[in-house]
Amino acid sequence: MKNWLMVAALAVGVTACSKHDPLHDSMEDMGGAFKAIRESQTDEALLSEWQHFKDALAVAKAQTVAPEDQAKFDEGIQKLEQLSAQVDTALAAGDMAGAKALLKQMGEARKKYHDALGVD
Repeated sequence: MKNWLMVAALAVGVTACSKHDPLHDSMEDMGGAFKAIRESQTDEALLSEWQHFKDALAVAKAQTVAPEDQAKFDEGIQKLEQLSAQVDTALAAGDMAGAKALLKQMGEARKKYHDALGVD
């Protein structure tokens, strides 16, 4: 009986630890894609990761945060969407230098909003 209780407690603990949080997962995905974009050696690699970033941004946009943080969160997501649209325009025009400059602005916006929301 004692062993069964320990196993049950362990199972509950593992289940609780393995829950996925869509916001956290999408932010991790955005961060990973953004890092890969910065490190990409080819235009094709950048474009592939760019699509991953945009997919994760769409998931993040649909999430909610603490009520006191929602307005700032929404403002940050909106800024990323605006910059994302500009990156899309630059990429469509074949302006890789312009796209990379906009990506730098996205990194600065990420830092600004992470700082404002107390995110590491």
